[in-house]
Amino acid sequence: MNNPEANEGMEDKDLTERASERLKHHVSIAYSLDISKTPEHKFSLYQFGTLFDINERGICFEGSGKFQMHGIISLYLKLSNDSSGIKMLGKIIWTKWLSEERALVGVKFIGILPPDWGKLVQSD
Repeated sequence: MNNPEANEGMEDKDLTERASERLKHHVSIAYSLDISKTPEHKFSLYQFGTLFDINERGICFEGSGKFQMHGIISLYLKLSNDSSGIKMLGKIIWTKWLSEERALVGVKFIGILPPDWGKLVQSD
């Protein structure tokens, strides 16, 4: 059960100290906590959340679900109207519960974003 009081992975960490600056970018994102190997499930299991910030190493977004520390999450990011979108995998590294159903989630990317991702964010 989600516990709004539990802010996992944040105890000994000052989240303002990052290896690189995060760019604020409030857009809708699609995510899935069920990483399925069967192609027929890849679209039906996506939920929608709100992206808050991003850098080349990870994102912070608000969403709902059973977020498990160190769990794998599938992300679909459409950073601008001019892009086709980016599919990424990530690892959940922290959560901050806002309510019984909604949380801020910190995700570290598995892999790297395309080199032009920053231009996509700044073009809107």
